[in-house]
Amino acid sequence: FASHATNILHGYFYLDDFEVIEVSSTHSFLSSLLVPHGDDHILPLFRIEMRILDALFGQNPAPYNAFVFIVFALIPFFAYLALKKLNVSIKVFAAFLILSSATPAWAEILTGYYTVSIYLQISLFFVIGLWAYLSFTQSKKAWHLAILGVALAAALLIDNSGIWVLPA
Repeated sequence: FASHATNILHGYFYLDDFEVIEVSSTHSFLSSLLVPHGDDHILPLFRIEMRILDALFGQNPAPYNAFVFIVFALIPFFAYLALKKLNVSIKVFAAFLILSSATPAWAEILTGYYTVSIYLQISLFFVIGLWAYLSFTQSKKAWHLAILGVALAAALLIDNSGIWVLPA
């Protein structure tokens, strides 16, 4: 992480990021949602995010990195809530934190590689969906099912690889 720390404020975009921004700014809103990215990714929700962030902040990397960091921080939060619903010990959660934070890609993701945030967001939607499902099984409140539905839909709309959230 330290080797990439200067990128938090100075930032960098990869070609994928520029392609998403370019499509978002050169195509109409509706057509940009369905333009394939790299011939195999459909990213409608991601392109909406990029349009909003680009309109609000332009090419300033700090807000993009703050957004990715918030998504990153919410994953263990909802994982904790889900594990708590399963009555799993805090030691298991600590192991989860150590394993997930030790993954080498987090340093790049958290310091400027914005395009990779689709996988972070899919992970976030998965843990939110898991928490909502477990909450529903315990409380039988319909709003938990609504949250589950929104999380699953968001996972599918952020990228077509979100399809793996459904069987999981």
